[in-house]
Amino acid sequence: IDYAGTFSKPISETISSAFSWGGQIFRDNHRRTEVSTNDFAGPGVPTLSSGGRAPGQPTDVPYTQTNAGIFLQEVIGYQDLLFLTLGLRVDGNSAFGDDFGLERYPKASLAYVISDHEFWPTSWWETMKLRGAFGYSGKAPGTFDKLRTWSPVSDDGVPAFNPRDVGNSAVGPERTREVEVG
Repeated sequence: IDYAGTFSKPISETISSAFSWGGQIFRDNHRRTEVSTNDFAGPGVPTLSSGGRAPGQPTDVPYTQTNAGIFLQEVIGYQDLLFLTLGLRVDGNSAFGDDFGLERYPKASLAYVISDHEFWPTSWWETMKLRGAFGYSGKAPGTFDKLRTWSPVSDDGVPAFNPRDVGNSAVGPERTREVEVG
């Protein structure tokens, strides 16, 4: 589900404002099924039934990952030449650790339409905008990265567990900072 809206209004003859807001939520549902064998005896395409050992127990791992976020953005224009943009996105994800909370991604940009001035040589270059931006983005961790997991084992018929994944209750997204100039 995605929603975005914008409210635009001139503040004066030379200053404009456009306020945007919105939100997004998406859910990925996955199901992974595995079975394996080994010790293939001869030529040909290996299949589960051509392995020297009987196929192991199938593993069925269904999982769901949900991401939700909201954003706010303000664009202030001056004489339709200079534009300042400030924004913030806040995301939550079911893969974030229980001790992590929400992640904030701010952004800012400044743009100047230099080609709207009389001195600009429009005969050989019609339009030109100078722009600089700074902001953050992120990528959610793996679905099970926050969880401590165990693998069942058996030693001479005695059931037990071995540690598998350590887990991290404070895991959050990979956070990236970006600077753009153009």
